[in-house]
Amino acid sequence: MNTRLLAAFATFIFTGPALAAGVPGYLTDSQDAIVHNNYGECWHTGSWTPEMAVVGCDGKVAEAAPAPEPMPAPREIQEVTLSADALFAFDRADLKPGAVEALDNLVSQIKGYDDVERVRITGHADRIGSDAYNMRLSQRRAESVKGYLVRQGAISADKIEAQGVGESQPVVACEGVKKRAALIKCLAPNRRVVIDVDVKKMQ
Repeated sequence: MNTRLLAAFATFIFTGPALAAGVPGYLTDSQDAIVHNNYGECWHTGSWTPEMAVVGCDGKVAEAAPAPEPMPAPREIQEVTLSADALFAFDRADLKPGAVEALDNLVSQIKGYDDVERVRITGHADRIGSDAYNMRLSQRRAESVKGYLVRQGAISADKIEAQGVGESQPVVACEGVKKRAALIKCLAPNRRVVIDVDVKKMQ
């Protein structure tokens, strides 16, 4: 082989097409692009098998990307706080007649929402009495409100939950108030029922 042919062959080896690690089974150029022949076909190497086919070569086309999962509708919590004194007699958990108006307004409000996912009712008590007693009282009051909402068709029973937290989340302290009547009046804001309604957010 003459010197000129050897030089040309050496140049082909070092600068011509070569295998790229990222495209097994195909001949690539110095920029790692697959080499095509005069017919536009991808140039295989001797190790090529059909399993190595890549998009754009050998009849392989790009697979359609799966449709993205729909985004959940944005939601928000509508909170309503009702005075326990408006719903119950002191130290009682059965609804008094005057509670109907306040609860019927709540029923209408819940029914007015397009998409209610869940309603949570939380009963709160004041600090008069033991912790255990106040926990039970607040739970029974929450259950009373839940029962009324279900009976009035505001929401199905499986979408509503009731819990009592007793005196654990006060909004007033009334430190220094000694007389019982004055203390009951002062602690009234702590005796409450909070209704959280999880609804679809308006756009």
